[in-house]
Amino acid sequence: MSKKPDRRERENRVLAEQNRHLYGSLPSILVITSLVAVLLVATHWNILPRMPQVVWLSVFALFTIARFGLLLAYRGEYPLPESSRKWYARYRNQTFLSAVVWGSSAWVFFSPAASNDQALLTFIVAGLGAGGVVNLAARWQCAWLFLHCGERM
Repeated sequence: MSKKPDRRERENRVLAEQNRHLYGSLPSILVITSLVAVLLVATHWNILPRMPQVVWLSVFALFTIARFGLLLAYRGEYPLPESSRKWYARYRNQTFLSAVVWGSSAWVFFSPAASNDQALLTFIVAGLGAGGVVNLAARWQCAWLFLHCGERM
């Protein structure tokens, strides 16, 4: 007769499945956020100083490459439930950094003189928040972290 899994083992299995969902949605997140980042810079290029935009886009690009590397590492290992906490911690930490990068966009791209650009920036940040909640729904802690930290920037 097979042994019934204990509480810790069940939690690891659930977390492993949540990780599978989180990492599974990461490719589309990376593509969409990259397009949004380029759109944001393109619409503000002739309105705001360019150096802060270039720095922000460079940080965003480096961070996106790091997230892609994390995805490849996750897929390469095909993690077992026992390692699910490690992989969740890595994803959660990158979610926090993503919130910081996107939260800083409000400072970099805010132009008090251009109300149309303020509306676009608000729309983009709100849309990223809504999309983040949907993609991070497997772990409400990640969704909360993304929204709360991005809001605080």
